[in-house]
Amino acid sequence: MIKSDTEKLRRWEVWQREDGTTYLTWGNKATPTDSEKLVSTFYSANWLSAEREAFGSDPEIDDGILPLVEVVHQFPGVMAMAACQGHPERGDDCAVIGLTFDDPLSLKTFAAALCQLAKLDPPVGWDLRLDEARTQDLPPEALAFELTLFDDHGVPSPLLLMAFSHSLLAVSGVAGLSAVPAFRKDPIVN
Repeated sequence: MIKSDTEKLRRWEVWQREDGTTYLTWGNKATPTDSEKLVSTFYSANWLSAEREAFGSDPEIDDGILPLVEVVHQFPGVMAMAACQGHPERGDDCAVIGLTFDDPLSLKTFAAALCQLAKLDPPVGWDLRLDEARTQDLPPEALAFELTLFDDHGVPSPLLLMAFSHSLLAVSGVAGLSAVPAFRKDPIVN
């Protein structure tokens, strides 16, 4: 997706645990432990680009939910921080995206799009809930929520998630949002 040149850059930190493993945080980590060490800081637009910058690879995101993650990132001040399309074989009964909002206005804009979508008999159902624990680790004005998506049979298929992505984009009311990336059923082989 082509992004605007005016896209907001956020501060990220890479931390190293005592066992040598590293992890990424958004903003200034509020309560590092004595056994953790700050490795680097940098600015990036969203979780996907920050993972690439910090670790040289994309985060693990199921292909079926990736188009929705891309749509979410087009909303000003909204960012996905985790995503799973659901795995019935492991007992998952829904798809889940961990969302962060820069401020209450970005939450309001996203919620308004969901409300508009609800009027159109959307392809899947959803629930948006505050994630109190994650909110504590974010910058002061930011909020963390969890968006769960489901259909009558449990975990929505990748095609239903794609339809939801298109529908959300259509009702967004946000100027400048571009198209949803095409869903690839089969992996690309070079």
